Amino acid sequence: MRVSLFGILAVIGITGLSGNSLAADAVAPEPTLINDVYLEGFADYTFLGGDFGEEDDEFLAGGAGVYWSTPLSDMMSLQLDATGEVTENVGGDENDLEDTVGGAAHLSYRDPQSSLLGIFGGAQHVDNGDSNEGVTAYFVGGEAQLYLDQSTFYIQAGYLNGEKNGEDDEIFTNTYFVRGQFRHYFHENFRTALDLAYANGRVDEEKHTEVIDWGVELDWKPEEFPVSLFASYEGMDMDQRPGEEDHLDEHVIKLGFRYDFGSNSIFTRDRLGAGLDTPRFGRWLGEANGPLE
Repeated sequence: MRVSLFGILAVIGITGLSGNSLAADAVAPEPTLINDVYLEGFADYTFLGGDFGEEDDEFLAGGAGVYWSTPLSDMMSLQLDATGEVTENVGGDENDLEDTVGGAAHLSYRDPQSSLLGIFGGAQHVDNGDSNEGVTAYFVGGEAQLYLDQSTFYIQAGYLNGEKNGEDDEIFTNTYFVRGQFRHYFHENFRTALDLAYANGRVDEEKHTEVIDWGVELDWKPEEFPVSLFASYEGMDMDQRPGEEDHLDEHVIKLGFRYDFGSNSIFTRDRLGAGLDTPRFGRWLGEANGPLE
């Protein structure tokens, strides 16, 4: 009788543990898209080199951005971006980059456990000094992300079309671009990102502008701290051909912060919230309309 009682208790115990395990598996929530907003602020130092005359070869700047993503369904979301930057060149006599402002919208289908597929579009405006004045460009494209454990592969491709400036020069008209980014998360609040982009567009009927753009960023959020801190290096090589074959290279060191209102980690923000952005259209337009002209 004692053996039978022990046997019954053992069976009950094993069954109970198994049931608890299955119950835990059954209630484990799957990742769901979140309503997420984050604010970004930064300061940067820019050094310019190349064959562009007597322009200033360095300047300071600061900027800000707001990014908002909201779910439209279990796997559809809409993200809106607004960004701006002001340089110390404002009010100068040369045709240096003075300021930029832009906006974008992203509509995407996202499975947080595997991938994202979407479209995006928007506008970018830059102001330059002297007679070049301002230029506005419009862009549209497609984007995709692939999620592999602690890494994200991000690719974008699209079309950018700029207007003529105050000198009646075409700035990035009929331009095609492609961009790739690799993100890796050492843990949920420490991320690195490697960026590479290429663009090719018309300046006039005889010349075109070619851009190679690259960058690296570290983003870190201390525990129990609502703000993440980031540092980045951004580089660009720009050429106009044929003819004089004007050349410019740009190097930017940037320090900034991001304050998130919807997610509790950088990883959550990127996978479930406002994890999309756009290429550096403002700098492309501003330098093509300024020192390179």
